Amino acid sequence: MAIDSSDFRVAAGRHVDLATLPTAVKAFYKSHDDYKRQLIVLGTLADLKMAHPTTTPERHRELESFRSRL
Repeated sequence: MAIDSSDFRVAAGRHVDLATLPTAVKAFYKSHDDYKRQLIVLGTLADLKMAHPTTTPERHRELESFRSRL
């Protein structure tokens, strides 16, 4: 799931009063079950990363790429 950071950008030097801005964002998960499933997948990926004897930058990028597609 990608978050569009342009929704939260403020021009340089501009004053922002956070109390006046909406804080609601679109849900990141489709359901509670989807949330639990993604936690399990992320935990498994973290375990795999830590278990690998030589986590190279390339392997790290592959795991992060996979994680970002969830």
